[in-house]
Amino acid sequence: MSQYASNLSTLLDGSVAALVVQEGLRPISGNVIFPPTYAGEKSGDKSRYNLNATRHGTLTTLDSIPSQANRIEPLFMRDPYAKLVPQVTVKAGTHTANLLEMGHRLADAAIRFTPLGAVINQAFEDYRLRGNASTLAKLGPTSLIFGVWDSRNTHTKVPRLLNAEITATDVEPLQKLSQFTPTFEYTDIGIDEKEQKKAAEVGLAHVPNAGLGGVVVHGTIQRTVTLNLAGLRAFRGETDAQTQALQNYLLGLALLATYAPVDYNLRQGCHLVRNAEQGCSTRLIRQDGTEETLTLDINSIMAFANQAATAFGVGENRELAFDTKQVKDAIKKASGKGNE
Repeated sequence: MSQYASNLSTLLDGSVAALVVQEGLRPISGNVIFPPTYAGEKSGDKSRYNLNATRHGTLTTLDSIPSQANRIEPLFMRDPYAKLVPQVTVKAGTHTANLLEMGHRLADAAIRFTPLGAVINQAFEDYRLRGNASTLAKLGPTSLIFGVWDSRNTHTKVPRLLNAEITATDVEPLQKLSQFTPTFEYTDIGIDEKEQKKAAEVGLAHVPNAGLGGVVVHGTIQRTVTLNLAGLRAFRGETDAQTQALQNYLLGLALLATYAPVDYNLRQGCHLVRNAEQGCSTRLIRQDGTEETLTLDINSIMAFANQAATAFGVGENRELAFDTKQVKDAIKKASGKGNE
């Protein structure tokens, strides 16, 4: 058995650069899938797919790195993973949101405008000025794994440790044509020919449509997860012992984020499952460029993550209220009215 498989903490050895996991996927049926759509370059342009021509055919992104992060992170709201991270919720009106659902994580306005805001600012400063990431890990450890940028206050930026992306190779875009036929003809409901076009706005006219029809995948669909272990080793605590506990804690969470079972029901028309013919591989990339194939199992990772969380000490759960007064004060300050 590899030393890395038997003792996961050795993945933090200085000779290791990264862990790369590649997994083959396929549609639940057929070979036509629908990638995400993006706005056109100019106002009024139709939406489009992200297609890139390469010498091996056209490449498309089925799920981007930010999108994958947003799908993975809520994993830590569910058992058995929830106990490994602080559960921090914010209530505004009748709506309650978990920090793990917030797009900007610890820098999100939804949590900055709470009584915890000043504590978060100090934690960012501790990391930016002194390199101490322990306080951030106590408040929201997934901000260190999936990245965070406090663009509004301290301007602290923490790069992602974990990058996951799903791509398809050698794809061919298709066009979709459709025709809506209303239940009644406009002549049957007392609308004259001049009013026929306006009737479309209320669902009472024939409407032809031409748009994106997905892509045919002639190549492969692959999910690639890269865990930056060199970046993880850069996180420090106040002491050597705290640094070791912090790094093991983040490693356990990052490995769970990498290996925990997830659904690939990405969107309408893009439901993927694992491709048994392609399989899944894990490669350890060393600083000198050499590689080693690993076999890691989720049970061993879970046991390591539990031990590491206990040793580091998981931050406290919090139920916070959104502070509208803070927002109004910030708006006045931003508009130059704070001294009036």
